[in-house]
Amino acid sequence: MTEEILPVMARFCKEAFETQRKFVPDDYFLPDGMGEELGELICQKNVDAWAVYEGDQPVGGAVVRTLEGLHRELELLFIDVKQIGQGYGTLAWMELEERYPDTRVWRTVTPASVIRNMVFYVNHCGFHITEILTEDLPIPVCVFEKVMSD
Repeated sequence: MTEEILPVMARFCKEAFETQRKFVPDDYFLPDGMGEELGELICQKNVDAWAVYEGDQPVGGAVVRTLEGLHRELELLFIDVKQIGQGYGTLAWMELEERYPDTRVWRTVTPASVIRNMVFYVNHCGFHITEILTEDLPIPVCVFEKVMSD
């Protein structure tokens, strides 16, 4: 993800997360939306940010954090709201797996109330719910893991 495309990616991210606002309390979101989080995340250590394209058209983005060992966390995966349901999220996930072939365990989290995300991670990406966090959180959050085979 380049500096030039960041404003478009921030808008896509914000709009994608806004579609799920009705399923989570208002205090779960940052004041300026999730696009603000994208700008902060991509500056952090051990983080890669990716723009997803269809030809020369941007359609979404992803942020991956490298953890200890051969573990990685999918921090964000978002698709332009006009493109949701077209298969871009699944294709983006498959590409991320190919870009990080040494990963042994992938991890991600999503609010338990956002069923669309839960179905996507389990049915389209092969994740399993490993934990539901509730302590000190405004809403329950599902932790997903995908253990990669050798």
